Amino acid sequence: MDEMLRPILEDIRRKLNAGAYQNEEHVRLSLVARIVKALGWDIWDPSEANAELFCHHQSGSE
Repeated sequence: MDEMLRPILEDIRRKLNAGAYQNEEHVRLSLVARIVKALGWDIWDPSEANAELFCHHQSGSE
């Protein structure tokens, strides 16, 4: 898997260094979705991937 992701991550690094990603949506679509898809997830199936999943977080020791 490492060898499969290496060219993708190198390309993403080049684009990050060039300032290619302009906003959060651009990063989500062009970077995160690309990696998740390369890992074998079906990014178009909402039961596998959710672009806007809300997570509850509790602080403290309760």
